[in-house]
Amino acid sequence: MVGGPRVLVAMLGGRRGYLVPRALEEHGLLEAFYTDLGMAAGEEGERGVRASVLGMARSLGLRRIIPGVDRKHIHEFWGFGLRRVLWRRIVRGHAATMAAILRDNRRFASMVAAADWGSANTVYAFSSTGLEIFLKARRSGMRIILDQISVPWAVEEELLRRESELWPGWERDGVRTTCWRALAEREREEWKLADAIICGSEFVAESVARDGGPREKCVVVPYGMDPARIMERPRGASTGPLKVLFAGRVELRKGIQYLAAALERLGGGYSVRAVGAIHVSRKAIGILGKYMRLEGHVDPKGMEAAYRWADVFVLPTLAEGSANVCYEALAAGLPVITTPNAGSIVRDGIEGFIVPARDVEGLAQRLGELEGSRDKLPRMSAAALERIRQYTLDKYARRVCAVIEGEGWRRSDEGLDME
Repeated sequence: MVGGPRVLVAMLGGRRGYLVPRALEEHGLLEAFYTDLGMAAGEEGERGVRASVLGMARSLGLRRIIPGVDRKHIHEFWGFGLRRVLWRRIVRGHAATMAAILRDNRRFASMVAAADWGSANTVYAFSSTGLEIFLKARRSGMRIILDQISVPWAVEEELLRRESELWPGWERDGVRTTCWRALAEREREEWKLADAIICGSEFVAESVARDGGPREKCVVVPYGMDPARIMERPRGASTGPLKVLFAGRVELRKGIQYLAAALERLGGGYSVRAVGAIHVSRKAIGILGKYMRLEGHVDPKGMEAAYRWADVFVLPTLAEGSANVCYEALAAGLPVITTPNAGSIVRDGIEGFIVPARDVEGLAQRLGELEGSRDKLPRMSAAALERIRQYTLDKYARRVCAVIEGEGWRRSDEGLDME
């Protein structure tokens, strides 16, 4: 690319701690960053009406500090973002939620497409929020990068419809609708326009192909962890009941129902905590409460404390991009039991165990194995820390920049690595 990439990033929310715009800023590639609600460090200290509004929104938890990005590159639609967040707090039901997501994604992409893009010659947007941006970019002959944040809508809905049948009465919002189809169509159109599709895991790339998408455009780039958050030493031996941690939204997609079923099969002797916003019915809460303590949403300090408490982390999920909590658990020196659908970097039998999704017997066996062979915990803890150090923020940033710059990649046993 003549003169090198100048990248416009469009992103709703603060995905991965704004790692993509931060990485591009650090590597001198960022032309502009469009978002809904965010502020550069130090803005709250400014004077004037706008600064007062920013500070008020921040105090309500509606705005996020964007670290490591020059203020001159940040363009925000804070009126739109404020309405979006407030509406999300009151919307209820599957149909209304899907309709709100579709409306917001279209509106955000249209506002970015209507903006002045300066000297940008590359656009980077996230799945189902980039279509209007990509259409403008294609007309201008620009390079287009799509970040496929999770499995496609159609694949996820296929999995969740099955879960609704298997676990009737568990969904908090009742019967699922077909409102997701318009979002799935947006994704498919984005795949056609994209020059490259960045996926957090092989599971996501395979799911794109499963929905008829271009697997040849997919580049697998696992996420990264801040080295400052990685424990220095492995955990020691564990005594007493095995302490099991689940973290994530308490919902069918995360597979917490299978953890409960595995614990029922094991018959006790475990101390289990589930941390995350609760999105299941009262019936499901009553069942889950027999096997674990449901703690609801906690702040970052609460999550750190939960990781310190645990002996093992369990995420029997059905659909992810590349679950952030698995990276966090490895950084905390925890063995991880999860599924291939988590898109994690965990290797079976080394940093933990990989069990098939919906495999209650396999999950129970692995929990029982760790409970009965406590000497495995320190060894897996050491392996977890060694593994996560191979996936730092810097390595993630360099891999993303390489995709944007069009550098060659090659397959390896670690996924896709730069030549």
